[in-house]
Amino acid sequence: MSDDDTIERSDEPCLESPKQLKMIIKKKHSNAWHAESCYGTRHCQVFLMALSLMMGNAMNLSLPVAIIAMTDTNDARNFTFYDWTTVEMALILSSFFWGYLLIQVPSRYFVRRYGAQRLFSLGLCCSSFVNFSIPLIVAYGDYVALCAARLTIGLCHACFYACTHALLLKWAPPFERSRMSSVITGAGFFGTIVAMASSGLIAASSLGWPGIFYIFGSLGLLCSFVIFFKIVDDPESHRNMCSRERDYILEHRRREAVRFEARKLTCCDVLLCVPLWALIVTECGSNWGTYIINSGMPSYMKYILDFNIRTNGLISTLPYLTNWLLSFVFSRLSDLALRRGVSPARVRRVSNTVGMWGPAAALSVLCLVDEYSLVAPVLLLTLAVGLQAASPSGFVVNQIEMYPNYVGVIYSTATCIGTSVSILAPIVCGNIIVDVRDVEQWHAIFYITAAVYFFINLIFMIFGRGETYLYDFHDTTNTNVSFSAQDVESVADISNVELVRTTRRDN
Repeated sequence: MSDDDTIERSDEPCLESPKQLKMIIKKKHSNAWHAESCYGTRHCQVFLMALSLMMGNAMNLSLPVAIIAMTDTNDARNFTFYDWTTVEMALILSSFFWGYLLIQVPSRYFVRRYGAQRLFSLGLCCSSFVNFSIPLIVAYGDYVALCAARLTIGLCHACFYACTHALLLKWAPPFERSRMSSVITGAGFFGTIVAMASSGLIAASSLGWPGIFYIFGSLGLLCSFVIFFKIVDDPESHRNMCSRERDYILEHRRREAVRFEARKLTCCDVLLCVPLWALIVTECGSNWGTYIINSGMPSYMKYILDFNIRTNGLISTLPYLTNWLLSFVFSRLSDLALRRGVSPARVRRVSNTVGMWGPAAALSVLCLVDEYSLVAPVLLLTLAVGLQAASPSGFVVNQIEMYPNYVGVIYSTATCIGTSVSILAPIVCGNIIVDVRDVEQWHAIFYITAAVYFFINLIFMIFGRGETYLYDFHDTTNTNVSFSAQDVESVADISNVELVRTTRRDN
């Protein structure tokens, strides 16, 4: 152990290194109950959370396909169709984020005040009921009433991720939390695939476009009842849980005691923190690109590539399926690079570059070839959406590395500001694309999105950081302290031991 590294513990002698401490922990628990390899109640809880989040996302993202069927006045079937302008459709698509923005930050208070399980089930139940009623609502109030309905759904959905984070914190032992979190996050994204694939098929069936809202609304109501009766806030409150599994979770939660002393975060710290603003700006740029593609791709395939509603839904699934699969590849490659000694800053910058400059290049090339082929635009859109899977290994995880003590506050702030961009993106798109069959107007949107991706990632590369920011930690013995992300990870890996403080002193 070098003279620069010290590990202080409250009641036990100082060991030589975190690696040696980790080996002792593994040996100590080698004969412990093998709960980590057994399927138990906690896995059932995570599965139900993932299923419900998938249903919520599918309900939300079915609208970009449904709105095409709702405005298809050439459909001869006996359904009501609407002659909305592109601006009105843009307002409908963005109205979800009006409500989502309003409750994003307060949602964490509501979770602590009323409980994650109750809030999750109530939010899904209310949003599902409103979604089920949309055919009736729009028949009496046209697009204004539909905007109000979507705003209400956004209010209900704003608490979903806060609820799942709170439940996961109680149910997932530290060594299983990454895997369980990946399952839940992946399920939410898989909801997009389900929505895109099934919405076109439902709209082309005898149920028509109203069937999209009836089916997803009914399934959402069913999931809300499952949450209410089957999901429990914490292992202590579960009546039928195996006692050994409960003890296993609680014991690991008690031993998850890596604690860093953090001083109070002030407004001045936030306003003057350039790396934090680089993260927020990157979040905004990522949201812009994501929601331009989410809301615009089905319409582009319908009016420019001339796919029918059934084919449109299936082909729109390909980019999101590619993204979902590549997310496992990019996350694995990032972890592998870190284990081999590549600096966190370099890994985050490379991942973010792939996730932003890659889509920017694909969208730029798309504008040059979409008038000559049908296959090339689909492949390029698939590439643009698929490469976005590298971004979570870039700026998203960088929030945790830079501000581990304030990740909740930073995440909520960045999401809140980023959601405002999500509101503007469909509106700007609707004002530029006045004629949905004019390919040059679509090119303008794609070039703007490519430029946003390029400059946003450039800001992240210049001002972003890959190590813990200074004010996140407070050391009473040395004010010149810097923690790298590898220091945080090495301590987190031995989170079964109560550590009072880990410091690295500069020479």
